[in-house]
Amino acid sequence: MANDFSDEGGFIEVDLMPSTKTVTLKVPVELIAKMDEVYKQLNYANRSELIRAAIQEFLKHINETKRKA
Repeated sequence: MANDFSDEGGFIEVDLMPSTKTVTLKVPVELIAKMDEVYKQLNYANRSELIRAAIQEFLKHINETKRKA
């Protein structure tokens, strides 16, 4: 994301996570519904935060599994 501002009824876009990249993926509708329930229950701000946390936990699990092998 870039920082941008326009005086003509424009917008301000600020990248709060400059070291991130956008990844596009397709997710089944049923899984999206479950994700929406969970991110709200766990007080994540949005789906992206939930997905980031899930990926981090998965990678942590993989690393721990490798160490035990």
